[in-house]
Amino acid sequence: MDNSTRRDFLARTTQTGISITALAAYLSAGTRPAVARGKAQEQPTIAIAINQSPWFPSFERIVRLYEEETGNRAELRVFTFEGLLEKTLNAARTQSSEFDIYNLNEGWCATFYGGGFVTPFPDIDPSFELEPEVIEYTSVTRWDPETKFFAEDAPVYGVPINGNIQLLFYRGDLFEELGLQPPATWDDAIAAAQMIQDTQDDVYGYAFRGQRAGFAVTYDFLPLLRGYGGDIFANPPEDWTVTIDNEAGQQAIELFAKLLSYGPPDPQNIGQAEVIALMQNGQLAQTHLACAAWASMDDEAASSVVGKVNYAVVPRPANGEHATTSGIWTMGIPTHIEDTQKRAAYAFLTWLMTKNAQMQYAQADGVVTREDIYNSELADDPKFRYMKAYSESVPYIHRSAAFEFSPRLLEITEQRLQDIAGGSLTPAAGLQQMGEEIRALMQELGYV
Repeated sequence: MDNSTRRDFLARTTQTGISITALAAYLSAGTRPAVARGKAQEQPTIAIAINQSPWFPSFERIVRLYEEETGNRAELRVFTFEGLLEKTLNAARTQSSEFDIYNLNEGWCATFYGGGFVTPFPDIDPSFELEPEVIEYTSVTRWDPETKFFAEDAPVYGVPINGNIQLLFYRGDLFEELGLQPPATWDDAIAAAQMIQDTQDDVYGYAFRGQRAGFAVTYDFLPLLRGYGGDIFANPPEDWTVTIDNEAGQQAIELFAKLLSYGPPDPQNIGQAEVIALMQNGQLAQTHLACAAWASMDDEAASSVVGKVNYAVVPRPANGEHATTSGIWTMGIPTHIEDTQKRAAYAFLTWLMTKNAQMQYAQADGVVTREDIYNSELADDPKFRYMKAYSESVPYIHRSAAFEFSPRLLEITEQRLQDIAGGSLTPAAGLQQMGEEIRALMQELGYV
């Protein structure tokens, strides 16, 4: 798809199947979308840059529903995770008209918002506001240009289209057999892990990632750190003091090592795919994962534990708090594209945020972003049993490591956490080194 014109691309997709065609509702500037079946109006085709992922088929289905309900066209241009970032950043910096919507991982939002690469939604429609039922994930949707940070009273720069947060996945059948309750605290989780390993052959009590990646081990570590009241920094954007190695951090890193000890040997080689496979194969009793993995647990073609995995809020320290980490995706509209394309993109995204569209997105196994869907009758369906845990987790959502300098920060945290997982550094030494390296980075970047 490199350096192709839109016409060339459209011609080629009919042969390759790389993109799909979908329909979207037309809305003139300054009005709210009103989707009416059979009321299609002609408007420009929009191109959506998106990544291949486990939830992509659900998104593709909702775009096709949009086709059925309206009369507008959309193309999905699909890349790898890394390829999507490269393509969208390049399009933003060169002001290419290749895309009309960017799909943004939470960790990229600060870069795109702060760089002025996406349009604030009120600039397209001054009356725009997200409905209160839309979950905003500690303001990942909003950006304050003055403080150069997320803020709950700032304009919306991106709408949340995939609501990944962490949940506790646990073997409901094993817990029931052993008379165990879903763990509310980490002490409960450890006690259950020990009992399960004492009574079950070839079942690990607890496991999660120890293998570094872009945002992997850090993602799994943050609910431990924040559960003790700690964090990487004191209070951004007002206070960038590095606090990851304070007393809360020391408690969290010891818990990190303790939980890993109930999993497979050599946890530094365990990534998300391995954790999911262990749970699917019946070899794992508990883990905390991004909730989008729920569908794979009941995949009859790949899972031996269909119907046996249940869900709960990620545990907390006995004297601490629950602290699930978000890892959502938002969609934003490029700043530099023509106004007609912006309005067409806006029409699709505001339609996607409606309750009706989100309900059907959920039924297509999408991880939706409206709280009223998680509290609807759909949550009573055993298939969607993760929804109650999701709803209970909403008050405890914490933003991920979403900073303009996140790639460099995560190089430090991912490496040191992997070192601790693999035993090349003790928890105390690894945490101390992590803190020192982050302070040096912040000094270099001029934050302190």
